[in-house]
Amino acid sequence: LIKNALTDPGYALWHAHAHQQGYRSVLALPLVSFQQIIGVMTIYSRQEDGFSATEIELLDQLSKDLAFGIVSLRTRQLQEQSSERLLESLEGTISAMSATMEMRDRYTSGHQQRVAEISRTIAEAMGLSSDEIHGIYLAAQIHDVGKIHIPAEILTKPGRLNELEYSLVKTHPQNGFDVLKNIKFPWPIARMVHQHHERLDGSGYPLGLKNQEICLGAKIIAVADVLEAMASHRPYRPALGLDAALEEISRHSGTHFDPAVVKACLQLFQERGYQVPT
Repeated sequence: LIKNALTDPGYALWHAHAHQQGYRSVLALPLVSFQQIIGVMTIYSRQEDGFSATEIELLDQLSKDLAFGIVSLRTRQLQEQSSERLLESLEGTISAMSATMEMRDRYTSGHQQRVAEISRTIAEAMGLSSDEIHGIYLAAQIHDVGKIHIPAEILTKPGRLNELEYSLVKTHPQNGFDVLKNIKFPWPIARMVHQHHERLDGSGYPLGLKNQEICLGAKIIAVADVLEAMASHRPYRPALGLDAALEEISRHSGTHFDPAVVKACLQLFQERGYQVPT
């Protein structure tokens, strides 16, 4: 505390500055956090001995609050940076899983990515939040990750699958869930992967879920998955075309597929001219 900035010998180096700027007293308060000084709050007064004991006490408390606020802000910034790095790591894991599946099954190369793009566009058309949309997009990128447990000979078989082979293929949603369930994603990625072959009437697999038992992300991926699969070439058949795919999801709206998802999908392709990504 400098009561007179023009005469205090300890303030001699700044006497001229005080005279020039017109202040007469100075109060400097350290900003202390965990016994370390992180800054100083300095207050000037045009009056000599311009700070009363009550004012000093209040300003001292303000300096403590300010120090706490600065440290809290810095801590939050570090947490956000850490969260961003963690999210980048999780997304990198998803990309690696998707790339592994693409290399293993050349016939469906790009399938997961195209389903992810369609899912994201449908979710946007439905007005979902950006966070929900991103989670759905990531889940769609690896919705078939469970196929890594299925022999490649079955996945790439040029003809129709027999009953045993098809039963093995139908295990991939459960396999995918088992792979993902212990990864702490910010979104229900494992649940969406688990449920993307469920149908509203309970005719889907692996759990036979119905209606609201199925999460919205899985309902969106289900429509995008069927649409992309029918519109694209497969080892056992040529592409059936976009019109046939749209007719299929329209015919099963309310039984297999969520009507709101189907409506958004049809509007995208039939009214807005959206095309299956290449």
